[in-house]
Amino acid sequence: MQVNDLLTDEDAVSPVIGVILMVAITVILAAVIASFVLGLGDTSEPAPQVNFDYDYTSEELTPDEGGNLTVTFAHGDEFETDNVVLRGEGLGVDDGTGLDGLDNEENGTVLNDEDGEFSAGDRFTLVDVEDDFELDIVFESEDGDTSDIIGDETGPEA
Repeated sequence: MQVNDLLTDEDAVSPVIGVILMVAITVILAAVIASFVLGLGDTSEPAPQVNFDYDYTSEELTPDEGGNLTVTFAHGDEFETDNVVLRGEGLGVDDGTGLDGLDNEENGTVLNDEDGEFSAGDRFTLVDVEDDFELDIVFESEDGDTSDIIGDETGPEA
């Protein structure tokens, strides 16, 4: 190959393709920057994967009050009790009651948990539960940005 051939050779990438490549790079960079600025790249605490067993004792067996609902952690990921709230109707507790707030006689509930961690075998009992109750056990991330239903149950008359 001669030096003169290099100086006179006009084979190259066309200017249109060069512009298209520059625009594509700019769009990709803008998307990456926007995802960080808007917080789309943030990951929150994942909800635990758990299974609960539910045992409802009807009002007929406890005539002076509603029935009893015992929820037992069957198996799955351990979680902190202060990240979980109870939502629903006819539960005998206020909607949004935290799982860590169930250990008192005022709302008629018992929490079998010693260390603030809810794990296999731990359980709680809700007293004065109506036959048509609806229960959602909701896990809320520590920053409060996300929530997931990790358990749900309805009464026999729901």
